[in-house]
Amino acid sequence: MKYMYDKYEPKDETVPGKVYVCSVCGFVYEGDLDAEPDDYKCPLCGCAKGVFKLQ
Repeated sequence: MKYMYDKYEPKDETVPGKVYVCSVCGFVYEGDLDAEPDDYKCPLCGCAKGVFKLQ
């Protein structure tokens, strides 16, 4: 039954990933922003994907 526990174990939060910050409002996007469509907008201020800076 070990496989059941593997499925529900907490994820390791220390795994490094990409972090982008909106240069207008400071919204933090964690993940691969390149995977988002070209018309992606910041959910807080509505600015285009191009204003995000990789941290």
